[in-house]
Amino acid sequence: NCGTHTELQKICSRCKILYPTFENNCSKCNNPLKTSSEAKFNIKEYIDQVTEKLNIQLPKKLKGIIGLTNEYKVPEPIEKGILRAKNDVLVYKTAEIRYDATDIPLTHFKPKEIGTIVRNNDILHFQF
Repeated sequence: NCGTHTELQKICSRCKILYPTFENNCSKCNNPLKTSSEAKFNIKEYIDQVTEKLNIQLPKKLKGIIGLTNEYKVPEPIEKGILRAKNDVLVYKTAEIRYDATDIPLTHFKPKEIGTIVRNNDILHFQF
């Protein structure tokens, strides 16, 4: 939130000591280090700051997730989620974003673009 880069660290769940990411065990108790820990976070305050920064109103429907799946549990910037919701952009589990173009009229194409030849298109009644 301060605008500076955050260095990733690991933590000992027993001693609460922070370590660089290349360490694997606590030097004090030899406990395996974790890549994430629980923390309290005021999401409403953060969303208010972001909507003010973007100078937009919060969309009526804003979706979130229950947990993060990457190793260090690093979330993406919340601005991206708000802008996706505002513009009705769908995101799949694989993080792919797709635009639904199924209802857009097709006005023209080249036969090679769809992997066919002109003779086949005559059979399918396409006009050129």
